[in-house]
Amino acid sequence: MPVSDLLYVGNATGEALKKRGIRTIGDLAVADVALLTRLFGKRGAILSANARGENNEEVKKESDEIKSIGNSMTLPYDINDAESVKRHFYVLSESVASRLREADVGKCSTVHITVKDENLREITRQKKIAPTALCEDIAKAAFELYTESVPAATNAHMLGVAVSDFDFNVEQLSLGGVGGARDNYEKRRRAED
Repeated sequence: MPVSDLLYVGNATGEALKKRGIRTIGDLAVADVALLTRLFGKRGAILSANARGENNEEVKKESDEIKSIGNSMTLPYDINDAESVKRHFYVLSESVASRLREADVGKCSTVHITVKDENLREITRQKKIAPTALCEDIAKAAFELYTESVPAATNAHMLGVAVSDFDFNVEQLSLGGVGGARDNYEKRRRAED
């Protein structure tokens, strides 16, 4: 196998090894560790160990777990009136809420916004909310964040909404049926998707 197939051997390292006649992983496995250490420092010894299958590092699990769901849009023209901003956050929140339900990660409890002004300066804010999967709740929190943190004279060039802190459908039971109508509404919205 070519040495470039080995982990941590990129273009520059591969070229440096080829210049010294090390073209395959087998060549690297039998190469002088002192030479490799001179060339690449500590990485030289690691490359040698990897080529011989002797790396003792613990295997790291890659997580497929969804950490956040979001959507953003660059606006066709800069806006700064509250109603336009509110409308755009609602449209973005509809998309985010639909994707949240589609991902089947349960409800979110944090809403994030990103705003870029006409000079592309970025403002990001987040806030905790009651667990929800509803567009209305996400849009409301996004607009509240905007009005609390973005100066009124700001011309918004890009708006973004994201949600995180999912409950992964772990239900917290409520006493006395509180939240029943809200849960039914969320189920209807899920069915509409």
